[in-house]
Amino acid sequence: MKYIAIILTSFLSIISIYAQSSKEFSRNIFSKEISFVRTDSTHGSQSTIIEYPDFLVVIELPMINEGGGRSTNLVEDIPKSERFLNYLKEEYNNKPIKYVMTSHWHLHSLSGITPFFNEGAILISAKTNWEYSIKNGLFGDTDPKTLEKQVVQITNDTTIFKNTSFPISV
Repeated sequence: MKYIAIILTSFLSIISIYAQSSKEFSRNIFSKEISFVRTDSTHGSQSTIIEYPDFLVVIELPMINEGGGRSTNLVEDIPKSERFLNYLKEEYNNKPIKYVMTSHWHLHSLSGITPFFNEGAILISAKTNWEYSIKNGLFGDTDPKTLEKQVVQITNDTTIFKNTSFPISV
């Protein structure tokens, strides 16, 4: 009886581990090209994924749900962002993430950008958002000047981003 209890407990522990990891991200398909991916099962944080024939666009990277006031220890979000990037690769057949867009200055929506930069993604952000992120230590000890080639800084109210067959109004 003792052995059965140990086996049952072990089995339930393994199932629990896998069940938790599979719920870290969940995809809700809106249309053929647009999906929403939640970063966990308990909060409303989500990214919008736009699927093009050869690449993906990710809008927002809310790896945490601490709100816009968080401005310290942002590099702690990198491991979760790496898992998110791997999830996107699995869900979208290894399509590269070409662009990451951010809509506002809250650092929690950008704190997971580093792995996307490492994969060659380009960040599209308001110039003021980018400057605010740098000022508040988004990259820890990393020099943000090394990343500026991968950043399109928007300075107008609306910009048509034409570097694609399907222009995006930003």
